[in-house]
Amino acid sequence: MSGIAATLINHPPRQLLATLDWSPTNPPPLASVTELIINGVCRVRNSYIHGEKFTGGPDNQWKRDALLVAEAHAVLKRAIGIRPALLHDDRAQQAARADDAAFPSIPVDQA
Repeated sequence: MSGIAATLINHPPRQLLATLDWSPTNPPPLASVTELIINGVCRVRNSYIHGEKFTGGPDNQWKRDALLVAEAHAVLKRAIGIRPALLHDDRAQQAARADDAAFPSIPVDQA
């Protein structure tokens, strides 16, 4: 999955603490699917939903945020695509098509 989530894997998101410090300072690349889901996709989701709502930050922060959201979405779409192949479940494919229609992908090259 590194091709669809290179930034998410190699430069994973950090957690903003109550002190407004980032933790960990330099996170290591994600090394497993479990880490990708928990420390990658879930952290992107939590930051998007519950994160600080302010403008500013380091240069290119908004660009990186959009890229991380796009890559997390791509990982989830790939996971949805794997499930029907393993379980022969057409409902997951229908859900993926509905998701594509409702939430078109963010072009990574524009993020």
